[in-house]
Amino acid sequence: MRGKGLLESAMEVTKEYLRKHYDYDATTGTFYLREDPDNRYKDQYVGLPAGSQHLRGYLHIYINEKPYKAHRLVWVYFFGDWPEVVDHLNGRVWDNRLENLRATDQTTNNRNAKTRHDNISGISGLHYRPSTAAWVVQIGTDHGRKTLYQGKDFFEACCRRKAAEIRHRYTGRT
Repeated sequence: MRGKGLLESAMEVTKEYLRKHYDYDATTGTFYLREDPDNRYKDQYVGLPAGSQHLRGYLHIYINEKPYKAHRLVWVYFFGDWPEVVDHLNGRVWDNRLENLRATDQTTNNRNAKTRHDNISGISGLHYRPSTAAWVVQIGTDHGRKTLYQGKDFFEACCRRKAAEIRHRYTGRT
């Protein structure tokens, strides 16, 4: 089980460990190495920003040769716990300021997702099905995915999706 192993390894990193070895700049959301825990690098990285950016834009910081997403470490640095999900409120995964983070669950995080880059309608959950020449509107709910509309009217499809987003507490971020 992928998540269990990650959570167990994450539990090794504590608030106390982070505060001992890292400084955090609240205005930029950046961690700086305060002291090299093992003196492996002869202190050459002390005082420099910690971590490296990965493919999807998340900043990873390696601790004991294991990668940790910096936004999750920010949460531990301040609150000492490992929530299921730490969400970036503004959708910018490199913005690790505490004011931009919230602990949540996966369902709420999915509702806060940006519109996919390959979405041609410009609205999440609204796509065109060429085989039926119809717009299809779907939304994820607490009870699974629901199809809300299938028809030719793009405006009607948009209205149904937006109404469902309000009803199901989506943020509407694009």
